[in-house]
Amino acid sequence: MLYKYRYVTTEYLYPKEIQDIGKNAIVLDRICSNYFPNTCYSVVDRYFEEEDLVGRSIVMNDDYRFMETFVGLKKPNKDSFFWTSDTRLWEIDHDKIDSEYVAIMASMPFFVHSKNLNYDYNGNFLEIGLGGGSLSMFLHSHFKNLNITVAEIDGSMIEIAKRYFNVSENNKNYRILREDGEKTIEDAVKNGMVYDSITIDACGNDTNVGCPTYNFIKNSTLNNIKKILKDRGIVNINLLVINDKDHLTYFKKVMNQLLTHFPTCIFTFSEIELNYIVGCVKYSIENIYESEILFEENLKNIVDKWNLSKNLYKAKIKIMNKNGLDDV
Repeated sequence: MLYKYRYVTTEYLYPKEIQDIGKNAIVLDRICSNYFPNTCYSVVDRYFEEEDLVGRSIVMNDDYRFMETFVGLKKPNKDSFFWTSDTRLWEIDHDKIDSEYVAIMASMPFFVHSKNLNYDYNGNFLEIGLGGGSLSMFLHSHFKNLNITVAEIDGSMIEIAKRYFNVSENNKNYRILREDGEKTIEDAVKNGMVYDSITIDACGNDTNVGCPTYNFIKNSTLNNIKKILKDRGIVNINLLVINDKDHLTYFKKVMNQLLTHFPTCIFTFSEIELNYIVGCVKYSIENIYESEILFEENLKNIVDKWNLSKNLYKAKIKIMNKNGLDDV
């Protein structure tokens, strides 16, 4: 998402150290990474007038054009307003997903395999990259029997998620590992762990492909992912191509790498957030056109069941095998 901000100061309602950065936005805190050099995260609350929505996001290195993560806030009462209420006290709304690409990533394991949407579904999910916990906490809040493991390399991000996004782990079925996701995957191979879904939402500073970082699509890592993925499991990847000039070239490059290891990948594109969401499976899909229609219908059912954005009704699901790259 792209937004323009301007810096001013405010003494109304908030302490001086909390900065107003525009008509409808305010910075609550700024915490620098204890892992990545020259990297700091700002926690920002913002009011979206058109949707009458207040949300909390993470912004990296003061680049307020982009949101690294976004979660809605619940109004304490119907009369609460952004500028006359202390939004630090508002409850995080993990019952909804307001980010389009996160909604697709959360729903892809369900619409591809036509999983039962009853909230008693259980399974093992692994997520690489915590952010503000919007994806993992949404699933955790709805599917109490789902076992979720999240790997996050940056301790500062975990601190932010717990302090400002109400991310709380327990020893039963939701846990956070402060470690490199590569290590998590390698340890799972050693320990014989298998997962129904593996989500890769880890981004870096590459000027061509922002997400995922190369380490998660290199041959050794993809081989390990296949080993810990159940036969009917799916690996979901947030793919963000930054290079506008050679956009298609880099998209095909990443897809070619994935299709070297997986016979079939499913993908769609978020026109709002400019991300591809790619899901790869260990089996072939023969009836491609019919399956695309089925997946789109399944996604619509999930949109209704989970109260997701109706924009997702228009999402076009595409299925690709190695030969299909030539037609892109």
